[in-house]
Amino acid sequence: VQLKRAVNRIRHSNVLQDTLCHFCEANQIPKLKILNDMPIRWNSLLKMLQRCLHLRKALDATIKSDEYLAGMTLSESEWSLVEDMVTFLEPFGEMTNRASKQHLPLMSLTAAIYIQLYEHLESYKNDSGHHSSIIHAAKLACDKMNVYYPKTDGLVYLMGIVLDPRCKLYWHASVGFKTLVSVYKKAICKFWNSYYKISGGDQTEDPIVDDIIERQMKRVKYDDRDELDKYLSEGPCKLSDHPDNVLIWWKEHESAYPQLSRMAKDFLGVAATGVPIECMFSMGTDLLSQKRLYDSRNHSMLPLS
Repeated sequence: VQLKRAVNRIRHSNVLQDTLCHFCEANQIPKLKILNDMPIRWNSLLKMLQRCLHLRKALDATIKSDEYLAGMTLSESEWSLVEDMVTFLEPFGEMTNRASKQHLPLMSLTAAIYIQLYEHLESYKNDSGHHSSIIHAAKLACDKMNVYYPKTDGLVYLMGIVLDPRCKLYWHASVGFKTLVSVYKKAICKFWNSYYKISGGDQTEDPIVDDIIERQMKRVKYDDRDELDKYLSEGPCKLSDHPDNVLIWWKEHESAYPQLSRMAKDFLGVAATGVPIECMFSMGTDLLSQKRLYDSRNHSMLPLS
């Protein structure tokens, strides 16, 4: 709390900002603007603490130079706590950045991000040797995630994981949900059979070709499994060329899985977060001033009275 108060005072004082720059030069630290924690911005606390650690020597000297701030000087143990807080918050910042991309399919990452954060929080148990306040924060974070994680059991999240060729049904088994694999497979097959699978009567028969090879291969038993069975029976694949865009893999394999690729595009194209919508609304002020209203009758902009 006292670090946040000190940062806030420095940000609102040109004299203290100049003092901070002076001490940055004296300590050969790149002059960077000090950041503040903002409740409406994701990871702002993490970014503030990271910047404070980067400017620690200059920040300490600035705080000690000001009569009002002198009482807010952090001790070694308090700076150690700041470092622990950064270590605790960094995985959340990383996962937020991963889930905030707008032009990549992210549905398959949703459940994986939860698992990654759960594993991180598991390391902050009572016997882990961490500060009590961070252990308490980890417990609260785990309780909050327990509210939202069960919602990722819906069909769209399940399809997002299974239609990622890196995961298929192998992912669930590898993260501890092996007993649910048969249930998930049944649900996927039911949806596939109902909406995407082409029945035998709907398929167009191949024209009869007078080919000697075909006549000689007439008795060979071909693989007559449908696309979903073939896809699930094969092992997971690596996306070496485009590791961040699973839809490119489906585009490249569209000829092998024509109907399944259509289903993959439908599900993987769903936005995993509300970031794209929020960005669109944020850009609204570039087109519509906050001091103007749209007159739907005359299709013109009118100033507020």
